[in-house]
Amino acid sequence: MFAKTRSKEEMRQRRNITKIVLASVVILCLTCRGPTVDAAEGDNAAEFVALCSLYNLKKAEEPPKWKEAFDSEDTLLNSIINVNLSAATESWLKNKDNTLD
Repeated sequence: MFAKTRSKEEMRQRRNITKIVLASVVILCLTCRGPTVDAAEGDNAAEFVALCSLYNLKKAEEPPKWKEAFDSEDTLLNSIINVNLSAATESWLKNKDNTLD
């Protein structure tokens, strides 16, 4: 009687080992298979350029300091205001075309 239960236990262990081996073979076959790709050449070029640009930012240098092109913004703004006033009508100069009333 003890021999029969032992053989049943061995049979269960063998079935479990067989299942594990079969599952391992299936997983191995699925992972070793090459990927299938349905993309044409250059489909991901824009994404590749974007990623490479972001990656290359770490090597980027700080841009050079620009010298000021103008003495100050006050002189520039005054010249713009003077040009606008030179094109204004007489009624605008006196009361801004009745908007001050």
